[in-house]
Amino acid sequence: MKNRIILLSFFALILQFAIAQTTGKLTVRVEGIEKPADGDFFIYLFDDAESFPGNASKAAQSVKLIATKKDMTYTFSNLPHGDYVVMTFQDTNNNGTMDRNLIGFPKEPIGVSNMKRLGKPSFERNKIAFVQSGQQVTITLRNQ
Repeated sequence: MKNRIILLSFFALILQFAIAQTTGKLTVRVEGIEKPADGDFFIYLFDDAESFPGNASKAAQSVKLIATKKDMTYTFSNLPHGDYVVMTFQDTNNNGTMDRNLIGFPKEPIGVSNMKRLGKPSFERNKIAFVQSGQQVTITLRNQ
């Protein structure tokens, strides 16, 4: 009986440790904020292809920050490990949305994780694998 209690306690401890290791901190560094005083910027984390691109209201997590300098960071805590696309944009006119031109291109500075070429981003092409607490991803804002 005593051995069973010790064994069960050991398995409970291992399970608790395994659960604790499935979340962590992801730091997003945003570079190239054009005019820090001109508008807030938003960071979105998308965790599936159905919500990205195009539906910020379905982001897994999001944050609105006041732009105070050209490069800024934000850390998401207790984030479940998995695949994410990080998207950020600067709302230069403070209307709360990303403005687009007549053909649908963003009119405000925007950045997406793993954006290595022109074209419409996709979840598969732009996702990052968040597997370890303390990871950092850098996004550079660009005008289209």
